[in-house]
Amino acid sequence: MYAATTTQDDRTWGTIAHLSQLLGLATGIGFWLGPIVVWLVYRDRSRFVVQQAKEALNFQITCFLAGLVSGLLTFVGIGYLMLMALAVGVIVMPIVAAYNTSEGRAYRYPLTLRFID
Repeated sequence: MYAATTTQDDRTWGTIAHLSQLLGLATGIGFWLGPIVVWLVYRDRSRFVVQQAKEALNFQITCFLAGLVSGLLTFVGIGYLMLMALAVGVIVMPIVAAYNTSEGRAYRYPLTLRFID
């Protein structure tokens, strides 16, 4: 979508917005903090970077809500399967998004609620 107009800097920061989500696995706060910081820094400079940061943030909000629902459903058993699928998605999907963004393609996470547009 933006491939013809994105600069290398745009692609790099869009990729960082997606990969910063993985910091949450090590720190516990990177899930939301990374995309928010990238969004705030680039909000007036690059539409592509802002779009990708918002997309990453929407994905993390959706994952948080899915985790809550899955946690509640552990009482009936199916929640454990949902938590395992969610854990894989939280790791794999940001990597897929980062790859696409590094190539200059805007990425939209599947099955993600768009709270921030």
